[in-house]
Amino acid sequence: MHESQEHPFKETLQDTEFSPVIKKLYNSPNKLVREWKVEEIEKREDIDLRIAEMKRGMKIFDVLRDNYGLNVVKTELILGGSKKDPKFYMVVDKIEGSNLNRIKNFPSEILEEIDDLFIKIIKYYSDVYKNGGDYWWDFGNRQIVYGYKTGEEKDKFYIVDVEPRVREYKKHSKPDNFLFFSVFENIIIDIKEAEKKFPVSFKLIKSRDLLRKFLDSIPSPESEYKYIITAKKYLEQ
Repeated sequence: MHESQEHPFKETLQDTEFSPVIKKLYNSPNKLVREWKVEEIEKREDIDLRIAEMKRGMKIFDVLRDNYGLNVVKTELILGGSKKDPKFYMVVDKIEGSNLNRIKNFPSEILEEIDDLFIKIIKYYSDVYKNGGDYWWDFGNRQIVYGYKTGEEKDKFYIVDVEPRVREYKKHSKPDNFLFFSVFENIIIDIKEAEKKFPVSFKLIKSRDLLRKFLDSIPSPESEYKYIITAKKYLEQ
């Protein structure tokens, strides 16, 4: 991670149509910059703690890329601003394409590709359930763009929102794991939303079957968790 006093770039950050905190660089059109203030910082040790938290979360995206074959934009974390008003800047590859939530229609040719996307996601979260530990809790179709980066000719599904939002799953500790189990309900909701974008009544059969097999393997009392029950119900629709 690089550190820089005041503004860490040689040019002014420009606004984008994506979000007030996502900026672009005129001289690097293939990059985007996400900026946010580091709140409640009183001393250097606090900044170091935030940096450690950010790196902890960013490791998860390395796991998603390296262990599960998901396309994740490359990131570079930079600390800038001033001592009284520090900021984090995350520089990422710009993906030319459309957010998965905003795409209205999918061609039937990419059915297998999007099925594969959800299979990888399900495998990742089912492994977290088996092994415990840190996990990315902010997954959703809104974080995915179907497109390409500079130098590529073929569209792919990319995880583009790489703000490192991380939580820890403590194995079989029901009271503390409501957020983790909600992920599985969100996955089937996202699968169903993706299916609606195809011209005919297609189903993402492989990812549905994998999710069903995983949910059925969860023993009591965790199988009685409301998010698991709801996910199973949605799977039958």
